[in-house]
Amino acid sequence: MKRVSRFDAFSWRIPMVLGAALVITGCSSKEKNVIVDPQPEGITIQHDSRYGSMAGVEADEHCAKYGKTAVFERTMKSGSGTVLAHPNSTQSVFDCVDAKAAD
Repeated sequence: MKRVSRFDAFSWRIPMVLGAALVITGCSSKEKNVIVDPQPEGITIQHDSRYGSMAGVEADEHCAKYGKTAVFERTMKSGSGTVLAHPNSTQSVFDCVDAKAAD
């Protein structure tokens, strides 16, 4: 019977675990959102289109500073020369409206 050392039994697991960690880290990374035009009346946020809900959270936080609620207006594809150099770069525009008007 061949004796299997402890290293041989686990040697294949080390590269597999490292490879999985790299894949998970690469898939979960995203660029930070960029505030393009913050105004009391609304805000434009440049973001990765795969994470659009995070732009909504930032818009809510911005509008709350003025006692208002963020309402999604439109999304535009970011053009060349924009702050985010990403193929999925998008700009979302939000209006800040009084809470009663948002209902």
